[in-house]
Amino acid sequence: MSDLLQFPWIKPPHATRAHRRLDSLFVANDLPPPKSILESGSVALQLNVLRQSDALATTVSKTLQTPEGDGLVMLNVPELALTRDAGVITRKDGSKQTVPVLCRIDTPIEVDYYKHGGILPFVLRELIAA
Repeated sequence: MSDLLQFPWIKPPHATRAHRRLDSLFVANDLPPPKSILESGSVALQLNVLRQSDALATTVSKTLQTPEGDGLVMLNVPELALTRDAGVITRKDGSKQTVPVLCRIDTPIEVDYYKHGGILPFVLRELIAA
């Protein structure tokens, strides 16, 4: 992981949780935070700078599967992998369980959206039925 420090970094804006989290991953491995050449929340700007430099950045893997991410590669750095449980199930008895989730459904209408494959298919079916 120390090898990553020799490259310039494009980091999320300074006051963001993502910025603090990236820095803390390096610090947790007894390394200084990486030096940034740019701090930006714009994915488009990050991708353009990455294409024209030897800089590194963090992003979600889906970004690299878009046309804009074409030609960029993801480095396999297990120490930088961010995983977390994102869902909390609250039972009728008041007990709570934290679980990894693929999507979050908070309201009854969101259940309908999910069953129809998303809000757009749901709305289109409603319009056709009317």
